[in-house]
Amino acid sequence: MNTEQQIQTLMLQKQNVQMQLAEVENALNELKSTKDDVYEIVGTIMVKKSKDELMSKLKDKQEILNLRLSRIEKQLDKLNKELEK
Repeated sequence: MNTEQQIQTLMLQKQNVQMQLAEVENALNELKSTKDDVYEIVGTIMVKKSKDELMSKLKDKQEILNLRLSRIEKQLDKLNKELEK
């Protein structure tokens, strides 16, 4: 796979991670403002969870996605520098 293809692949991965991150951030904002029961979709069913448990899980996922995004951006920078040479 050449450098341009690697960049294109990483750009698609970056876009995917950014979309997931936006979904998690929206879910966290909704959770902060709700006083109702909260549910998590597990497979094809919805399971009632505590608000704190679900927020903790979403924050963990947010942290992982931020790390993945950072790693992708570093790889993109490295490949762009190679391409400039």
